[in-house]
Amino acid sequence: MERQRIIGVPGGRTLPVLYAVTDRQLAGMAHPDIVRELLRGGCRCIQIRDKDLSDEELFPQIAESVRLCRQSGALLIVNDRPGLAARTMADGVHLGQEDTPPGIARQMLGPRALIGRSAENMEQAIRADQDGDVDYVAIGPVFATLTKKIECPPLGVEESARIRARVGKPLVAIGGISLSNAAGLIAAGIDSLAVVSGLMAPPPITRRTEAFIALLGSLRQVSLTLG
Repeated sequence: MERQRIIGVPGGRTLPVLYAVTDRQLAGMAHPDIVRELLRGGCRCIQIRDKDLSDEELFPQIAESVRLCRQSGALLIVNDRPGLAARTMADGVHLGQEDTPPGIARQMLGPRALIGRSAENMEQAIRADQDGDVDYVAIGPVFATLTKKIECPPLGVEESARIRARVGKPLVAIGGISLSNAAGLIAAGIDSLAVVSGLMAPPPITRRTEAFIALLGSLRQVSLTLG
């Protein structure tokens, strides 16, 4: 199985190049079942994202997903809900622009938690980069996507590269990422690719995960050689 390259973040923690984001509707299964498939495929960073379930409904699914990830040495990040991340002892939380401020999330989760911040443009990315409570910045959508309602145009590879030049923290790209367009983002210096539909839709999640890890491993090797 291809090993993932990992990117250092503050506190000695690491962020793998493949960053999976779950979607129950696309996958047709519960979050723990998705997590099992991703782990079998070699993924070592998973974000649980669910806009529909209540905290109490989602709690047991996150708790089981955390247990599975601990067994495999993988990171489990919770989208938007620092309270649930704290209750389940997840590795961290990912926050949008309208979510809980990173400083409050840090107080809830402690110094070791990973805190990510979404950014839709250069200004937001720079602001997140300057926030001492943010560990990584996630820019997007980089390409058109159907998994999330958006009001801003996709950033594209060129703007992603410009943001990369201005942001010092680990940079994650999200939105419409597939096996066919990942190469441009790696060449632009993006550290990690957050993939939703590219992993959740058929064929089996495990096979898609293996394909992404193999591709990203080869692309990263070429990038390092050329750089």
